[in-house]
Amino acid sequence: MMVKRITFDSLHKILNGTTNTSQPCVVKLYSNSCHFCQALREHYEEVAELYNDYHFFAFNVSDHPDIEGELNITGVPTILFVNNGETSHSVTILEDPPFPDKLSYYTIEQVKNFIESFTPEGEIK
Repeated sequence: MMVKRITFDSLHKILNGTTNTSQPCVVKLYSNSCHFCQALREHYEEVAELYNDYHFFAFNVSDHPDIEGELNITGVPTILFVNNGETSHSVTILEDPPFPDKLSYYTIEQVKNFIESFTPEGEIK
Protein backbone atom coordinates (compact mmCIF):
# COMPACT_ATOMS: atom_id res chain seq x y z
CA MET A 1 0.00 0.00 0.00
CA MET A 2 1.34 3.42 -0.87
CA VAL A 3 1.81 6.07 1.83
CA LYS A 4 -0.31 9.16 1.18
CA ARG A 5 0.45 12.59 2.64
CA ILE A 6 -2.69 14.07 4.18
CA THR A 7 -4.03 17.46 5.21
CA PHE A 8 -5.18 18.45 8.68
CA ASP A 9 -8.82 18.05 7.63
CA SER A 10 -8.13 14.49 6.49
CA LEU A 11 -6.22 13.72 9.68
CA HIS A 12 -9.11 15.10 11.72
CA LYS A 13 -11.57 12.80 9.89
CA ILE A 14 -9.33 9.78 10.47
CA LEU A 15 -8.88 10.55 14.17
CA ASN A 16 -12.61 11.10 14.67
CA GLY A 17 -13.71 8.05 12.71
CA THR A 18 -15.61 10.03 10.11
CA THR A 19 -13.89 8.56 7.06
CA ASN A 20 -15.68 6.57 4.40
CA THR A 21 -13.67 3.41 5.12
CA SER A 22 -13.83 0.75 7.79
CA GLN A 23 -10.22 -0.27 7.11
CA PRO A 24 -7.67 0.50 9.81
CA CYS A 25 -5.37 3.46 9.21
CA VAL A 26 -1.74 3.92 10.21
CA VAL A 27 -0.58 7.53 10.42
CA LYS A 28 2.99 8.73 10.78
CA LEU A 29 3.31 12.23 12.23
CA TYR A 30 6.54 13.84 11.10
CA SER A 31 8.36 17.10 10.53
CA ASN A 32 10.64 17.96 7.63
CA SER A 33 13.19 19.31 10.11
CA CYS A 34 13.34 16.06 12.10
CA HIS A 35 16.26 13.81 11.10
CA PHE A 36 14.63 10.79 12.77
CA CYS A 37 11.48 11.40 10.70
CA GLN A 38 13.42 11.53 7.47
CA ALA A 39 15.31 8.33 8.28
CA LEU A 40 12.10 6.56 9.33
CA ARG A 41 10.46 7.34 6.00
CA GLU A 42 12.08 4.39 4.21
CA HIS A 43 11.09 1.95 6.99
CA TYR A 44 7.53 3.26 7.04
CA GLU A 45 7.16 2.93 3.26
CA GLU A 46 8.55 -0.60 3.42
CA VAL A 47 6.08 -1.58 6.13
CA ALA A 48 3.21 -0.03 4.15
CA GLU A 49 3.99 -2.43 1.29
CA LEU A 50 3.44 -5.40 3.64
CA TYR A 51 -0.10 -4.59 4.77
CA ASN A 52 -2.59 -4.29 1.92
CA ASP A 53 -5.63 -4.21 4.21
CA TYR A 54 -4.57 -1.00 5.97
CA HIS A 55 -4.34 2.59 4.79
CA PHE A 56 -1.00 4.32 5.43
CA PHE A 57 -0.78 8.08 5.79
CA ALA A 58 1.80 10.70 6.71
CA PHE A 59 1.04 14.08 8.26
CA ASN A 60 3.55 16.93 8.58
CA VAL A 61 3.04 18.47 12.03
CA SER A 62 4.54 21.71 10.71
CA ASP A 63 1.27 22.13 8.79
CA HIS A 64 -0.62 22.29 12.11
CA PRO A 65 1.77 22.65 15.08
CA ASP A 66 -1.00 22.43 17.69
CA ILE A 67 -1.67 18.79 16.78
CA GLU A 68 1.03 17.56 19.17
CA GLY A 69 -0.77 19.17 22.11
CA GLU A 70 -4.17 18.00 20.89
CA LEU A 71 -2.94 14.40 20.74
CA ASN A 72 -0.89 14.71 23.92
CA ILE A 73 2.32 13.57 22.24
CA THR A 74 5.77 14.87 23.07
CA GLY A 75 7.32 14.99 19.62
CA VAL A 76 7.87 13.34 16.31
CA PRO A 77 8.14 10.87 14.78
CA THR A 78 4.96 9.40 16.18
CA ILE A 79 2.97 6.55 14.69
CA LEU A 80 -0.75 6.11 15.28
CA PHE A 81 -2.95 3.10 14.63
CA VAL A 82 -6.58 4.06 14.03
CA ASN A 83 -9.11 1.25 14.17
CA ASN A 84 -12.13 2.14 12.06
CA GLY A 85 -14.14 -0.94 12.92
CA GLU A 86 -17.85 -1.13 12.19
CA THR A 87 -18.72 -1.17 15.89
CA SER A 88 -15.83 0.75 17.44
CA HIS A 89 -13.25 3.43 16.79
CA SER A 90 -9.97 3.84 18.62
CA VAL A 91 -6.63 5.62 18.27
CA THR A 92 -3.49 4.03 19.71
CA ILE A 93 -0.06 5.66 19.77
CA LEU A 94 3.11 3.60 19.36
CA GLU A 95 5.01 4.01 22.61
CA ASP A 96 8.46 5.54 22.60
CA PRO A 97 11.06 2.78 22.41
CA PRO A 98 13.14 2.19 25.55
CA PHE A 99 16.28 2.41 23.42
CA PRO A 100 15.53 4.56 20.34
CA ASP A 101 17.28 3.64 17.12
CA LYS A 102 20.11 6.12 16.57
CA LEU A 103 19.05 6.77 12.97
CA SER A 104 15.29 6.38 12.71
CA TYR A 105 14.05 6.36 16.33
CA TYR A 106 11.78 3.36 15.67
CA THR A 107 13.13 0.23 14.01
CA ILE A 108 11.22 -1.45 11.21
CA GLU A 109 10.54 -4.37 13.57
CA GLN A 110 9.00 -2.10 16.20
CA VAL A 111 6.65 -0.61 13.61
CA LYS A 112 5.70 -4.05 12.25
CA ASN A 113 5.12 -5.46 15.75
CA PHE A 114 2.94 -2.47 16.62
CA ILE A 115 0.74 -2.97 13.55
CA GLU A 116 0.61 -6.74 13.98
CA SER A 117 -0.58 -6.32 17.57
CA PHE A 118 -3.89 -5.17 16.06
CA THR A 119 -4.16 -7.98 13.50
CA PRO A 120 -6.33 -10.89 14.64
CA GLU A 121 -4.45 -14.19 14.78
CA GLY A 122 -4.66 -16.18 11.61
CA GLU A 123 -5.77 -13.22 9.53
CA ILE A 124 -3.93 -12.84 6.27
CA LYS A 125 -2.12 -9.53 6.01
